[in-house]
Amino acid sequence: MASCKSVDSSHRVSSIWEVFQELELAGEGTYGITYKAAPKDKLGQVVALKCISKKSPPGINLPRFKIAQNFDTEVELLRECDHPYIVKLLDTFEDDQFFVLVMEWLAGGQLFQRIVALDHFSELAASLVVSRMVSAVRYLHYKDIAHLDLVSETWKLEVISDLEA
Repeated sequence: MASCKSVDSSHRVSSIWEVFQELELAGEGTYGITYKAAPKDKLGQVVALKCISKKSPPGINLPRFKIAQNFDTEVELLRECDHPYIVKLLDTFEDDQFFVLVMEWLAGGQLFQRIVALDHFSELAASLVVSRMVSAVRYLHYKDIAHLDLVSETWKLEVISDLEA
């Protein structure tokens, strides 16, 4: 079995859905799926579950131990970060199919989708958003962390009103 430090300290369950109730599919990527979910023991709390498949994606020959190492690295980096504009890691799980990151749910959605939906995006609002983005990236660089996927889909808003200025 592929194993690493973070995975060993993760909660082990046969299925993540024993612990969480799926509320909706939030996004899909090459290596996994993100869900909006609620812990079954904490009614009313909403979290994001980033479920990273233990199987290599089609067309990519990545051994299971490397997937576990990548998960471990992501966990270590997220645990190291404490910044108002970087998502918080709440917990980790492992089930038969996935390594799972439990993160705070950012209800505002993707930045790009919110901007497109607006009738008007003021210069003041844009400067506030860019300032927050630069603050987060500066923090990561200060910690010697390089984010290798800074695309519009990775920028999320805590609440929709984050674009109001």
